[in-house]
Amino acid sequence: DLGLTQSQSQTDSARDLEESMRRLDAMFAHPTFASLEEVTGSGLTLVLEDERGGRTIGARNANMRLGRVGDDVTLAVDGQLIGQQDGRLSVAITRRATLARTDIRFQFQNLATHILADTDPAIGWLSLLDAPLSGSFSTRLSDDGSIGGLAGTLDIGAGTLDVSAGVPGLSFDGIRTYF
Repeated sequence: DLGLTQSQSQTDSARDLEESMRRLDAMFAHPTFASLEEVTGSGLTLVLEDERGGRTIGARNANMRLGRVGDDVTLAVDGQLIGQQDGRLSVAITRRATLARTDIRFQFQNLATHILADTDPAIGWLSLLDAPLSGSFSTRLSDDGSIGGLAGTLDIGAGTLDVSAGVPGLSFDGIRTYF
């Protein structure tokens, strides 16, 4: 028993993050997993759901790799965006138990701008663009629940800026931003 399931005496409330990470670390330190180096999968479907906003984004024909280097365990999944012919989505989550943190990175290629614009009002301005969008976001989640800074890039391909219906859009060759 790796102690990852709730016993009859525990409530149905979700475990806090620190306890969940402690149990995950214990699982990968257990002799059963001590020699684990890599697990792979292919032909998978990845679905990321924003319960707060009620939106989902997914990838099909995805490849998955769970690998270990020292005490670090990384889960990486990438696949073709559902509904986007040339789009790709990649997610990498690295658990660094000795540092009590988890690093998270999302990468995307040829995403329709409205998909990302709909995720948060701070980037809602992307809905004014008609252009392919590629980029990445990364952050760090500490076991105490604190979230590190958000870093990222946006690489917007050639397209148009449409500010008003009936008015011709402003063409551009591309936009790149780092934050």
